[in-house]
Amino acid sequence: MLLDGVPLNDPFGGWVAWTKLPRDGAWRAEIVPGGGATAWGNAALGGVVQILTAPEPFSPLQANAPTARLSASVGSFGTREAEFSTTAPTGAGEARLLGRAFATDGYSLVAPERRGAIDTPAWTVDLRTTFASLAGAEASLTDGADLSPLLLRGEKPPARAFYWPFPGYGCQEAVREGDWKIVRTGMAQRKRGWTDDEGWKLFDLARDPQETTDVAAEHPDLVERLAAIATREFTPDDAFPQWRGE
Repeated sequence: MLLDGVPLNDPFGGWVAWTKLPRDGAWRAEIVPGGGATAWGNAALGGVVQILTAPEPFSPLQANAPTARLSASVGSFGTREAEFSTTAPTGAGEARLLGRAFATDGYSLVAPERRGAIDTPAWTVDLRTTFASLAGAEASLTDGADLSPLLLRGEKPPARAFYWPFPGYGCQEAVREGDWKIVRTGMAQRKRGWTDDEGWKLFDLARDPQETTDVAAEHPDLVERLAAIATREFTPDDAFPQWRGE
């Protein structure tokens, strides 16, 4: 998907943020189907769609006057949108500015009377144990917790720490306990001496859910305790060897 020749697809997942596409400024669309689109890379094997916002070519025989347009709309589920476009003649051409704002509260699958705070940390490993419990079976070879008491009676599971390694992006690992989370990235690069060892980063998710502020220097004892959990829980394998600088 292109906008005036600029790819709109996310480089990681390939998706397109359609809400950022200015509809009022769209002039025409060009479609290249099938294998002929491979000039844009292997992600374009199915075809390419390009949205053009440029107006008709400038003509010295026709005076171009400044224009402006503003539109707004609202919808159900708290959906609101505003969009504007403006053009102005500049010598032998034209300047154009486009903008769009879109937001929505979205549709919730949970009935209002059953909604509540999301304050119990869980992860996908818990699903196997929980489904087995609901079916009256026993789940083996899993670290997951049984969340059926929480779902059926509102009883929270005991407090626990979460650990997960990820071999992608140069090897990463993280530990979460309550509102605290430590993260370490680029383990493979540091093992090879490509980057400096930044060590563990600590985030307070209660105050910083986006993980933008590292507070490891303020809580060294906490970092040491959570790092010990990572060392205890980690099992090296061929895809993710124990690159901790040992």
